Amino acid sequence: MSHPAFVAITHVPVGLLTVDPTTGTLYGVTSGGIIAIDTSNQEHQVFATGPDDYMCGLAIDGADHHLLVNFLHYDHLPSGRHIPPATSVIQVVDALSGGLLNTVTIQRNRLLCPIGSPTLVVVDPTADHGFVTDTRGHSVEVDMDTGTMLRRFHVPPPYDFGSFAPSDALPWVVDSTHHRLVVSTVPSCQNTCTTPILLVTVDTQSGRIVRRAGYTGGPVGVLALDATTGRVYFRPDLLGHGDIFTLDDRTGRITGRVRVTSLFAGGEVTGNIVADSVTHRAYIYIGGTALKGTGFPGRHNGPAHLIEVNGRGTRVLRRVNLPNPRPNYFAGGAFVDGATGRLFVQIGVHLVVLDPSTLHIIQTIRLTPILNGKYIAFMLDTTNHRILFYGSGGIVALDE
Repeated sequence: MSHPAFVAITHVPVGLLTVDPTTGTLYGVTSGGIIAIDTSNQEHQVFATGPDDYMCGLAIDGADHHLLVNFLHYDHLPSGRHIPPATSVIQVVDALSGGLLNTVTIQRNRLLCPIGSPTLVVVDPTADHGFVTDTRGHSVEVDMDTGTMLRRFHVPPPYDFGSFAPSDALPWVVDSTHHRLVVSTVPSCQNTCTTPILLVTVDTQSGRIVRRAGYTGGPVGVLALDATTGRVYFRPDLLGHGDIFTLDDRTGRITGRVRVTSLFAGGEVTGNIVADSVTHRAYIYIGGTALKGTGFPGRHNGPAHLIEVNGRGTRVLRRVNLPNPRPNYFAGGAFVDGATGRLFVQIGVHLVVLDPSTLHIIQTIRLTPILNGKYIAFMLDTTNHRILFYGSGGIVALDE
């Protein structure tokens, strides 16, 4: 990335994006269905949806190249602020041929997911099982070989997440090595809420809920997995008391907690946590108006840091000073590619590239060309080692 250049992959508006880890082919959700873009940027339609269908979830099983799709079917399209009831449907599609393997209805005639809020759609390729959960917690487990529904179950509704952030910075993770799905959920409250926030751990081979781990703190928008150790790191969205928690997904128990910062009340902190399965460290960028030392909570940014936490999640190893974003700019979208040894942190209009083993800054890239409202999210394509930005402007790639 010595001479970074943004390369247009397609100009077709894309709302959701995934990559086949075996072939490197991209699959994107468009207004007409799903398109495929191979590594030579050749594009073709894979699957078509009707005008009254709204796609809200997409995942792929790279072992057999089957897509797991979740969409809402409306009796009539939403207009204005009124969102009518819809039927939540999942389909399993052969990504290579476009053939439909099976269709399963999750829930009929309910208000299931707001426009622009994806549902939980994940695949464990080593177990050949896929999972879909709508925003009411109605869940289905399917066989990714045949598309057959294996079972229904219920989890508390998954927590929502922000818009312009890495698309894999989500409130759920799949550990295909240990066959675990961990989901951050929110309690259903009427007036006052005393129910603890839950992290639900599901065995992806049996579909059995292993454990519901409750803790006191704010909802969790991002879970970060070390795929080698099975440890899942998270922080409350409001950062609670400034802590990072660690969960062992093989037991579903919270095993670590470390204080990373002291906060002012009423401040706002940006930054998500990311785990490196090579260094076995967790990293978090913290910047915003709530940091101790600001002096004027809510008006000025405090000192920003990139913080490295040990693998057990019990100790802060290093702190590196990094810039704060300018006011009104998002910061903290962090992601890591262990194969190339690159750690990325998005800070306002810049993407900072670091070596995760030393935390030395390798490069700083201006994101001005794509921060124009046409790109709603970005993802790290570890198969082709590039960063993909996508939205109404299509897909733009930046090689690592």
